[in-house]
Amino acid sequence: MIPIAPTANTMGRSEYGAGSRLLTFNALVFTVISAFGAVAWYNVLELSLRMYLTFGRRRGLYFWALVVATWGIAVYELGLVLLFFVPNVSWGIYTTFTVFGYAAMVTFQSVVLYSRLHLVVHDPRVLRLILALILATPVLFLIPRAVTEYGANSPGTSGAWLRRFSIADDLQTAVFFLQECLLSGVYVWAALNLLRSVSRGHTAPSPMQLASPKSSNGMSGSGSASNRKPPKSKYDDGPSERKVLLNLVSINVIMVIMNLAVFAVQYTQGDDEIQAALKAMLYSIKLKMEFVVLNQLMVLANANGTGNGRMREKGSGSAALLAQASTDARSSEIRTGC
Repeated sequence: MIPIAPTANTMGRSEYGAGSRLLTFNALVFTVISAFGAVAWYNVLELSLRMYLTFGRRRGLYFWALVVATWGIAVYELGLVLLFFVPNVSWGIYTTFTVFGYAAMVTFQSVVLYSRLHLVVHDPRVLRLILALILATPVLFLIPRAVTEYGANSPGTSGAWLRRFSIADDLQTAVFFLQECLLSGVYVWAALNLLRSVSRGHTAPSPMQLASPKSSNGMSGSGSASNRKPPKSKYDDGPSERKVLLNLVSINVIMVIMNLAVFAVQYTQGDDEIQAALKAMLYSIKLKMEFVVLNQLMVLANANGTGNGRMREKGSGSAALLAQASTDARSSEIRTGC
């Protein structure tokens, strides 16, 4: 734990020091919070620039979910700055920034994950259930958190409000952790199914591919089918789809680990101010990883657009992924060269 000395106007402490207002100077704490905040702000600016350069047509659920989640981080960070470091700011102002910024940051992170889930999950019942979960979670858990945060930050707040906020905050953190792990887990499961389908498509040439015209006419000798190398097939271009799907699985596993880090910070780190700054930084990093996922999907879209028909001709589930990624790319005019 990093000790933070209480201030003269301390009235209790909830997350990000609510009730205690400004932080007493502590070089180590200030450095850590400033470093986490700087990384989060940098990532927000970089993500904004990349969204502007990447999407030709700024529309669609995926794009707007990225925008709201990204700038939710900025609003949340601004609230933390006002709370920790700026005197003579009304409690309602910084509380509003942190409440709405946090809600946008965590809710639309899940929406971003959902908006690309249809690329690998084709069961409408699963998609509807996940969408219902995403819509219900903020109503059931973020609204109580917001109410108790306003109560905890209000002047003359009682210890009861602080305890209520602590319970609501811990509960919503656990729920969003499970929700994001579920989304990433479904994505990994579906991608692994596609990966197995692709692997079967690359296992071995069919007997018709191995046979040559001469061998089928009964010719023998040094040019017999048993000694002759099989002709080069269109299936020998290399398992690019398999590599891309492996990358997608790896990225989603890393995102699950980062979700676990957010969850662990909530329950193991004693300094609420550092918790808040670290959460913003981790969520900004997770959004940056979304662009890695997008680039991998665009590799598949490019393969589909340049005539690579391996998986389409195999009739596997990967065909839908290729077709949908290509369709999404055209509809959003994603500039893959950026």
